[in-house]
Amino acid sequence: MRCRKNFRLANPSRNYHDKALPDFYKVASSYSSSHTMSSRPFSLYLFLYIFSNILFLISTEEWHHCTTLDSKAKFHVCWRVEDLKDDQEIEFKVEVEAHGYVGLGLSPNGGMTSSDIVTGWIRNGKVYFQDRYAEGNFLPKIDEIQNWNLVSGSENDTHSVLIFRRKLDTCDNEDRKIDDSTTRLIYAYSDIDPPSEYALDYHFKNRGSKSVYLLQRKMAKHVNIDKSSLSHWDVLSPNFTLDSSFQTMYWCKIHKAPELTEKHHIVLVEPLIQEGNEAFVHHLLLYECVGANRKEYEPHLDQYGHQCHRSNMPDAMKKCEGVSLAWGIGGDDLLLPEDVGLPLESIPAKYYMLEVHYDNPNKVAGIVDSSGFRIYYSPKLRKYDAGTLMIGSTTSARVIVPSKRKEYVVAGHSNPRCLDPELPKDGIKLLGAFLHAHLLGRHLKARHFRNSIELKPLADDGNYDFNYQEYRYYQEEVSFVKGDQVTVECTYDSSNRISTTFGGESTREEMCLVFLLYYPRIERFASVSVPKYDTINKALGTDFTKDDLKRGTFREQLSKYDWNKVNILKVENSLRYGLHDTHCYLGNGTKNSIKAPISYPEIKFMYEEASKCEPEQVKEEKSDGQKLRCDFILYLSIFISFCLIKLRE
Repeated sequence: MRCRKNFRLANPSRNYHDKALPDFYKVASSYSSSHTMSSRPFSLYLFLYIFSNILFLISTEEWHHCTTLDSKAKFHVCWRVEDLKDDQEIEFKVEVEAHGYVGLGLSPNGGMTSSDIVTGWIRNGKVYFQDRYAEGNFLPKIDEIQNWNLVSGSENDTHSVLIFRRKLDTCDNEDRKIDDSTTRLIYAYSDIDPPSEYALDYHFKNRGSKSVYLLQRKMAKHVNIDKSSLSHWDVLSPNFTLDSSFQTMYWCKIHKAPELTEKHHIVLVEPLIQEGNEAFVHHLLLYECVGANRKEYEPHLDQYGHQCHRSNMPDAMKKCEGVSLAWGIGGDDLLLPEDVGLPLESIPAKYYMLEVHYDNPNKVAGIVDSSGFRIYYSPKLRKYDAGTLMIGSTTSARVIVPSKRKEYVVAGHSNPRCLDPELPKDGIKLLGAFLHAHLLGRHLKARHFRNSIELKPLADDGNYDFNYQEYRYYQEEVSFVKGDQVTVECTYDSSNRISTTFGGESTREEMCLVFLLYYPRIERFASVSVPKYDTINKALGTDFTKDDLKRGTFREQLSKYDWNKVNILKVENSLRYGLHDTHCYLGNGTKNSIKAPISYPEIKFMYEEASKCEPEQVKEEKSDGQKLRCDFILYLSIFISFCLIKLRE
């Protein structure tokens, strides 16, 4: 039982042979001394010191993921997630080329407000470490409950190093829960130590943010892979040159698969990030150009490439929709299960499009890059072919997002009538999911239904960032069987748009999709949906037909549509929950007509993630009860002491 509200033991560094509490223990927890009792038994210190060392003893295994946060390559961070008996913890290591304070935070949007931040520095051999919370764009306050635990801190002639950890979910309103969503890491550092433990000098330009996926599965070691026995295919950016005219750039280049006389299997994929360019290469995507023909794609092989997601992007590139591979900062190699391989064939010729996202916030010029993927493949075929399945909304103008909406939800469904005929008896196994929307996307969720029961989402990113895209690989394979349905829900924010946004290929248009990596491969590329014309007309009071879409009058009229004359929430629900047309695509990209409409299935039981946190009311009641018990023990102790004194008299 704890009767002291803010008591905290900062975990010592790795000098486990030290017999006394480290000096920095007193420093890191000194801010709370005014809230604690004036004297504490030495035995309590000793117990907590020994217990903290046992609890936070770090294994020697390597860090799971690492990345560089700034373009000057001064701020490096690594992390790993560890499974404990009752909970999961994440541990960070920051290594910064600076001798002042170091700050790392978890932010909802890349800004300061509502960020969960840790700050630390070393002065005269003492480590100062604080859990803070930012209420705005000013000095973050010291968090009332210190949930981040320091493991170690040190500095040398050039760098400061801090290692610290906490639970993924601390149940503290001033800490951000770490879940399946994208996390914006914010950082700051100074070359000067703070004047006191309560004041931090302003960091000026030594700050920034970067999106990462903290819970990405650590791929198994390549213990059974002999690379010398494999062939490899390098899919690289074409010596792309960064210049000072842009802060962010998406560059696309068409590539042709190796010419093979027989089918091979891709078994391992490594990101090849050009040395020195780690801070600029944000993510890589490799799209399969499904249904491509030689005449259309061969001319692009000798070309430098093209800026992605633009209206003037070549039509051939717009047909490259199937996300085969994805890598984002901090990501790892893709090692497929031992009995699974991605098929690689050249008859007919296969074409792919590499997309590289360059992040250049400081508008650095003259950086030349040839990053991409190294794809290892073998003629020794495995038991199963892997495939990619696209589910969600079609890229049609019938996907409508009204302007000036803070939250607006669009849904797209897979249709069992499309997928079931090709699913094997035992279904397919899902290895990972890749969510995709454009600039308005804020929350993307792939819901999974079976027999009127909602299962755990296949993916759920409540903090979606278009500028950071990566597969979420599952810790355990997920089954998808006949009768299952996936519904992708995309919550958009169109607050800053003055006209209607439609579904489409460019970044100013929208998408709502999930790509599922799975095995064994089936003869289906996609099952997507879009609201029927009848559904749209009833919701908007219009009389659109297919011809209006072809002529452009559909888009023209709705671009100027006065959304104030309708109940937008009612329109949203009508288009979301109403009947949709199904578009079913075969493995070669050709469309297979499915006349039966689709909508949400009947849902008898909705999925709810069990919370490990107690309701605030229960917490308050427990806190009040604990305080009463503490007060009772205190008064009882005083009473007993008084009685003993009287007896001695």
